[in-house]
Amino acid sequence: MNVVIDFESPFEQRKSLGVGFRVEAEIVVEARQNVLKIPTSALFRDQKQWAVFKVEENKASLQLVKVGSRNGLEAEILEGLEQGDLVVLHPGASVQSGSLLEIRE
Repeated sequence: MNVVIDFESPFEQRKSLGVGFRVEAEIVVEARQNVLKIPTSALFRDQKQWAVFKVEENKASLQLVKVGSRNGLEAEILEGLEQGDLVVLHPGASVQSGSLLEIRE
């Protein structure tokens, strides 16, 4: 997405801004409350569906999920998980359903 930023103040009030001036901005595209979200690093594709490894009794359990909005860091979960569920972050190829997990804080 291209964003055009234009100053509202007269040039005389911002003469000190020169080469290398930088603007940091946060653009909110969508905002909602009471959304269940997880880190996108927990998501992977199982066939054509999104999935995660849910932690159940210190073991990995494949759980299909329905994903809503997402960005590079977080994904909204519409179905498949509940508040408080633990998921495996960055599951490697060695993680499978039934794999014993070590829980880290």
